[in-house]
Amino acid sequence: YIGITLHTFVGDDLKSHLLSFAPLKGHHTADVLLAEFEKVINYYRIEKKLVRLITDNTSNNLKAFNHILLPGFESYFENDEYDNEEYDLTEHENDDCEEISDDNSDDKFQLVPLDEEIIQCVSENLELLRLPCFVHTSQLVVNDGIKHAANATAALIKVAKIAKFSHSSTLFAEELEN
Repeated sequence: YIGITLHTFVGDDLKSHLLSFAPLKGHHTADVLLAEFEKVINYYRIEKKLVRLITDNTSNNLKAFNHILLPGFESYFENDEYDNEEYDLTEHENDDCEEISDDNSDDKFQLVPLDEEIIQCVSENLELLRLPCFVHTSQLVVNDGIKHAANATAALIKVAKIAKFSHSSTLFAEELEN
């Protein structure tokens, strides 16, 4: 199965919608996932309204969606000379977002009222469409940490066995609660 959800703000309210929950036949390859994703966004005519695509880090998702950039930003990734260097944004022009605040104070940080101009500026400067799911990424970090914590592994194995047994025995689960 593949599930595609949409999350958006309408006014001050966060809205979530299930756009598609469909069975996938055969192997869940990058091509199959990308084709299903494109079918759904084209059906709803939202291809130019997407701000982010969140997936887990499986190799088929990475292959399917990591190359997707928001329209208009392809040239920024052709030769990225700043990948491994300190990059000071103050030394380079930012033609896309002019100074929005009219406040000319010398403060390093300024609070600027959130308005449509700021939102438009931010949304126009998003480059990569796909981001990894924070929860899945956190799980990978925790699992990696557990693998390197030999002294905790034995205790975690015991806890996992107890949890598994509690799901198969009602009496044992009740005893754990007491």
